[in-house]
Amino acid sequence: MQRHPEEEQEADRDDASITRAQPTMELLLPSGWPDFFADRFSFIVSKRVFEGYAQQPSPCCAAASIAGAVNATLGKSALSSAAITHEEVASLLHTILCEQAEKKRKSVERLLGISSLEPLLKALRDDLAQTGRSLGGRREKGCSPKEAIARLTELCDVHCPRSEVQQSSTTEEQATWIALAGVLRTSDRAEDADNENDDEDETEGIVHGEGGATAEVLFAQKVVKLLKAFIGKVSGVEQLSPDQPRLLTSHVGNWGIRGAVRALREGRFDGDDPRSAKLQQWYNAMNEAIVQKDGQIDKPLAGKENSLSPDPHAACTANLGSISSLSVSTLASLRVAGMATPQIVLRKTDDERERRQSWAALKAAFAQERSALLLHHKNHYSLIFAMREWHSEDDMLVMEVLTARKGQRPTAWISWGEIHQTLISWSGYAIMQIYTDGSAART
Repeated sequence: MQRHPEEEQEADRDDASITRAQPTMELLLPSGWPDFFADRFSFIVSKRVFEGYAQQPSPCCAAASIAGAVNATLGKSALSSAAITHEEVASLLHTILCEQAEKKRKSVERLLGISSLEPLLKALRDDLAQTGRSLGGRREKGCSPKEAIARLTELCDVHCPRSEVQQSSTTEEQATWIALAGVLRTSDRAEDADNENDDEDETEGIVHGEGGATAEVLFAQKVVKLLKAFIGKVSGVEQLSPDQPRLLTSHVGNWGIRGAVRALREGRFDGDDPRSAKLQQWYNAMNEAIVQKDGQIDKPLAGKENSLSPDPHAACTANLGSISSLSVSTLASLRVAGMATPQIVLRKTDDERERRQSWAALKAAFAQERSALLLHHKNHYSLIFAMREWHSEDDMLVMEVLTARKGQRPTAWISWGEIHQTLISWSGYAIMQIYTDGSAART
């Protein structure tokens, strides 16, 4: 099988030539078994997660882990035609990013007083293309929002020389560059002044805002911040576009997990994206069934998502009946202002007793039916396949989770101490739970 040129250099993917992981005793038991036999040893494993996890063919861990979690929650084998794939989830994430990018685009255009950012984007893309790069490129072939702003600043000097800024007669495109140049140059001057640490105030007669910054500077910084966010969303859109051969989810956060599950539940698909065709078919079949049965859906179908029905409409309805019951919540993380309190609140001050308590709560959640746990740790999303524990000779409780550091194939037993330390290091790290309505009580 011929591989994409970039594939050889990617460690964060699953090798499709390797057989899918199975819950063997060699994988589940500690090294040295059976000679190793510790006091009060136990483990719990999810057969559904092993059967449902989706392979990750490129650095698209968010899409692959969502697909695997949904499959496991609904009891679907990843090898069946009824399984959700990483490409279908990528389509959902692509739509979400498009909507986010459009909102930020309109905000920047409104603040700059221009009709369209497109001339600026085109110039930026053309500039990057000269060196074989793009906004949605991978690693050195990509472009961070910070670098994009620096390049736009340089392009402003080309399209809008400082000596011509005051010209009264301009085209609409020139006016766009002038508006952008104004905020970028103001922001740059303010940053340079901060770096110089100059105590002298040379801006007499200008109204100052919070922290001594002028109103002009505060406005410029606000626009630049929004512009960076917009460029980040555009990069995410390009990385997940239908014609992207190597899907990337580097611009997707926990909001993407929640958004994709909601989109699945509510049937919000992009009809123009060929990757969502199967999902759209399921919803069309559901709507047709509702019409034919006058609003009465055959409820016994809800338990048949793994069987192949001779009636395609019945099979589609069964799949959708399950998907439409999906929910997601943050199970374990730091408490974040403005967000719902997680079921397991972690703290930087947690001691050994509190870490054991959070471990016990995590085990209880893992054992719940029709749910799957998704771990966001060290810039990677992966599923939790199993948990094990034992007491060492000095009566210390050893607590470990089976997951993946790269790709989705379960290969790493990671201590709860390490995971706990990672989760409390940043509010964006979390363990999320995907489940079906009524499968368990949630806060």
